[in-house]
Amino acid sequence: MSEILYASYFSYYVMIIGVGLALFLRNRRQFLQYLSVVSLVFYLCYLVYIFTPVTGPQIFFRAIDGYELPPDVRPSVLPEYPAAVKIGPFFRLMAWIYNTFEASGAAFPSSHVAVALTTFWFSCRYLPRIRLAHLVMVMLLCLSTVYCRYHYVVDVLAGIATAAILMPLGNWAYFRFDRVGTGSSAPAAVVPS
Repeated sequence: MSEILYASYFSYYVMIIGVGLALFLRNRRQFLQYLSVVSLVFYLCYLVYIFTPVTGPQIFFRAIDGYELPPDVRPSVLPEYPAAVKIGPFFRLMAWIYNTFEASGAAFPSSHVAVALTTFWFSCRYLPRIRLAHLVMVMLLCLSTVYCRYHYVVDVLAGIATAAILMPLGNWAYFRFDRVGTGSSAPAAVVPS
């Protein structure tokens, strides 16, 4: 079960690239909309991280450069990952990703949840054949964020709220300021007389 949930957490990267690539190959306008809305969700999550650098449960299980828990909140005994979990390929892959690329202070809201829900919205809208499988992966990803000790439940709920607010806002802004498609608000080209 652990390996399924670690694979679900990893599927976040597949969702972003997979939906983006499918839309790029299918319809460039849909791809530009996707790129715009997903970028908005990412950037606003990152902006929140700058002003509220919340560290998730990883602080209990690994050292974070320049920060140590105060002694009164540091657990005396850390729960160990079972040996059977540690040998799983997705556990090891995610450990490598987090040890190599992940920054501390980027837990609230969960950008994994917010962006996964955003990619799911686009699959429902433009790629209906994959929406059921995508829904299952997003649900498992939401569970895995807590199970795999990357986020607290409140981070997941905040990620859901972030997606619920930013997806409509991003779509509105995209169509309001779209200068590529028909119905563009761009000024007409001036033809010399």
